[in-house]
Amino acid sequence: LHEVQNTTSTELTSLKPDTNYTIRVRAKFGDYSSPITIQTLDIIPSHPIGLKADNVSSTYVTISWQPPDDKEGFITEYQVSYTKSGGNEQLYKVQDTTSTEL
Repeated sequence: LHEVQNTTSTELTSLKPDTNYTIRVRAKFGDYSSPITIQTLDIIPSHPIGLKADNVSSTYVTISWQPPDDKEGFITEYQVSYTKSGGNEQLYKVQDTTSTEL
């Protein structure tokens, strides 16, 4: 139990990212307030590193990269963006790997 005296606010710490919490408050021995539900923010990882191209042919290229150094956040998917000179951006989604063939 975390004790705070003579205040009507406090900071809840050690919460998990991207998690729902229901919070209530009461005066000692009193009834609880109506609950509120909050969701903590997700941790956004920094950019991947070491992007390189291998196996370049006339119709495809294999690219590879390393996960971000900071190890923050949970990566479920990478998104590769590529643009033909003068063309529109193309988006390619990659799951559970650090290399792909375009």
